[in-house]
Amino acid sequence: MLATGDGAAVNAILRNRKFGREALPERAPTIPEHLKPFYAVEAHSMLELEPPRHTRLRNLVLRAFTSRRIAALQPEIATLAHELIDTLPQAEFDLLAHVRKTARHHHRASARRARKQER
Repeated sequence: MLATGDGAAVNAILRNRKFGREALPERAPTIPEHLKPFYAVEAHSMLELEPPRHTRLRNLVLRAFTSRRIAALQPEIATLAHELIDTLPQAEFDLLAHVRKTARHHHRASARRARKQER
């Protein structure tokens, strides 16, 4: 593991492709059992991929993430974020299950509203 407090060194390391995001198979960390569901999803995240895999996937979705499209999604994202926060359980809970359940409910309600507007 590398460690430094020098801003210029940190900047250089983060920009150097030798210090990629993807761990080599022989250096991959052991994932604790309770985190395996998270890492099963995260393994497919574009944010964790290096070129050329990242580049190929990025080119496939580029048009869906224009600044105009993202701006149009803002109200929906804000509504979902508020729903997630407003429905957080008071006791201990599984965050991924909560997000999945709330997002599924939100998506279904949005789809029903869209169908009604089409009529």
